[in-house]
Amino acid sequence: MNEIIKIDLVEVKNDQLVTDSRKVAESFGKEHKNVIASIREILAADFSATRFFYETTFDNRGKEYPMYFMNRDGFSLLVMGFNGKNALAWKLKYIAAFNTMEERWNSPEQVMARALKMADNAIRSLTTKSKQQEQIINELKPKADYVDTILQNKGLVT
Repeated sequence: MNEIIKIDLVEVKNDQLVTDSRKVAESFGKEHKNVIASIREILAADFSATRFFYETTFDNRGKEYPMYFMNRDGFSLLVMGFNGKNALAWKLKYIAAFNTMEERWNSPEQVMARALKMADNAIRSLTTKSKQQEQIINELKPKADYVDTILQNKGLVT
């Protein structure tokens, strides 16, 4: 097991470490349609497993086909039933890849980068809201000025 771990087995999607059903099928020498069927069996057996899998599609020659992203728990659920000569080796490689990516993901640099991104998004959101509020004030100012003018009329009985 001294092979270099292929980190491309695991990737970051929507701030989560995942792999996909196509990579699993290729790595374990299975047909993708059978991997999809296994995932759907898991989902049908226990609805709570939906938090481990995300269904999407991929394009092949202009046609859309189903595919699943899965986190570490989804991967573990799926491959527990796989067996064969290379299954154990691939399971260990995936576990190592998840662990390596998780270490990188939780490194101080990555944590800081995500925190800065969240702060930047918050600032953009507040700036947008501030501009919207400024626009509403500008729209209402002439109305407020008109009401003030009417109310300051000495001859007006309120």
